[in-house]
Amino acid sequence: MKKILTVLAMSAVMVPGGVLAVGRETVERKLQIVSTRMCEVQTSRVGAMKRHLAKMSKILDRVTARAQSAKTSGKNVAAVDAAVAKARVAITEAELAVVESAEKNCEIEAAGTNVGSGVAVIRRTMQFSLGGAQRKVSGARKAVSESIRALAHVLGGV
Repeated sequence: MKKILTVLAMSAVMVPGGVLAVGRETVERKLQIVSTRMCEVQTSRVGAMKRHLAKMSKILDRVTARAQSAKTSGKNVAAVDAAVAKARVAITEAELAVVESAEKNCEIEAAGTNVGSGVAVIRRTMQFSLGGAQRKVSGARKAVSESIRALAHVLGGV
């Protein structure tokens, strides 16, 4: 990414009247490549986070089913139910963060001669948004782990 930005900056040769026509076409072409790649990265990361959240939901469904069978055999599963509820809330919050992150604009628009700052702003915004969503997914993963530990403790495994 830094190499492309460096090439963009080097391609924007300034003359007293503005950017040379050939240089401008090159900058726009490279800007389109960077923009497309940033959108691909965003789509890929959002898709991966959605898959992880779906897997965590399925794991929680299995934990709930196993807790219900333990409950019918007379074990106290209140701690498991509380951990599962906490994990479901964490997953819901993470899903909302991922959806919000997916809706962010990743397109870079060529505005004047200061192309590098436009790219940097979009990159920072995307990095902040995806990073926040990733932290929420990580928190949900920890909450699911806690529910699994609670179930193992109730079943006598730990």
